[in-house]
Amino acid sequence: MRYPRLAAAPLAALLLFVPGGSAAAAPLSCSGGWTQVYLPYPLPAPPLSTGILSSTEAVSRTDVWFAGLGSNPVDSGPYVQVQHYDGHTVTELPHARVGSYWDVIDVNHGSGKLSFDRPDDGWLVASYMTNEEVYIDDGTAGGNFPSHSVLEHWNGHRWIVTQLEVRPGERFDGAAAIGVHALSPSNAWVVGSTGSFAAERALIEHWDGRRWRVVPQPGADLDQSRLYTITGTSGHDLWAVGRYFAADTERTLTEHWDGYRWTIVPSPNPAGATLSALVAVSAAGPDDVWAVGSWVPDPAVRQIGLVEHWDGRTWTVVQAVDQPGANSTLSDVLAFGPSDVYAIGLSGPQHWDGHRWSLQPVSSDPAFGTAYLGISGADPRSVWIAGFLDTFSVLSGGRVFQNLALHRC
Repeated sequence: MRYPRLAAAPLAALLLFVPGGSAAAAPLSCSGGWTQVYLPYPLPAPPLSTGILSSTEAVSRTDVWFAGLGSNPVDSGPYVQVQHYDGHTVTELPHARVGSYWDVIDVNHGSGKLSFDRPDDGWLVASYMTNEEVYIDDGTAGGNFPSHSVLEHWNGHRWIVTQLEVRPGERFDGAAAIGVHALSPSNAWVVGSTGSFAAERALIEHWDGRRWRVVPQPGADLDQSRLYTITGTSGHDLWAVGRYFAADTERTLTEHWDGYRWTIVPSPNPAGATLSALVAVSAAGPDDVWAVGSWVPDPAVRQIGLVEHWDGRTWTVVQAVDQPGANSTLSDVLAFGPSDVYAIGLSGPQHWDGHRWSLQPVSSDPAFGTAYLGISGADPRSVWIAGFLDTFSVLSGGRVFQNLALHRC
């Protein structure tokens, strides 16, 4: 989510993440461009990943959160890592586990996993699997792992586990939380889906300060529907975006909350698309909302980035930067105003200046591949991107993913 502009405060450190400890501080260069910061992790036994950051949330210039996957040093399962930057150092913070073998963040749609409305009130969406579910697949999972959602609440001191309202008797994917949006300690929202993939239905739940409750909404009546992220400008103006299927075609889904009820607002699909979905949304104002995702043409040769804009009346497709011959999927978006919007994806960061989208250069090491998954910013003068480096390590004997953050100031 986006926060009101705060008084200027210097950023004092580059990020060098060390699991279980703090990062070393170094002068942060603010050249006006994107600076790629390497976040090394100890190399585990091959072929495990070392670290992937999928979400970031900037509460202020000196209060920035990152979340993603880390390698479990005890067994072969991943765990959810949570990193915090306080303006000087970065520290990996402990957070509640649920006695599971695996804790998981969906890195494919992980940009909405963190949300804060103030420094002592925030949420993290993750998932978990039990030991039995890791080792025994009895065929009822339908390939939809992880199986259980968990929400962790930050109270300013520690992370506390809360549980969604789920349907009795559903073992796998009883309620899959994917995105979260915090408005106040007694007003937060979660979106996702419920049921197995073939019978998946969009899910929206609300936090009233004590418990999560399912909220009726029309997306639940659509075939194979799912909501990925939610945002808004107030408790009476919220947007949730995702996808559903009709006539074997995946289509975009946008729902709006006016303070009383959720309604589906028609959103376009590119001509000739066999698959199209919106996975992230950001609101600069009630009449200035941006959503991004991807679409696949017929024949399905590659994924193309999709950008849509709400002007207060209708959603329209806005042409994003495309690189013919390559996948250009977009994973997250951050809107500050009508002429200041960022989008990230496989092709790197893009910026909207009010007239067109353009790619922005990133200082990077050509020896490493990069993936940009989440973006956040407390104000236009301090913006962060979370992702990972795709490397090949002789020491590990194969591919290694390492935490990656980019900063623009």
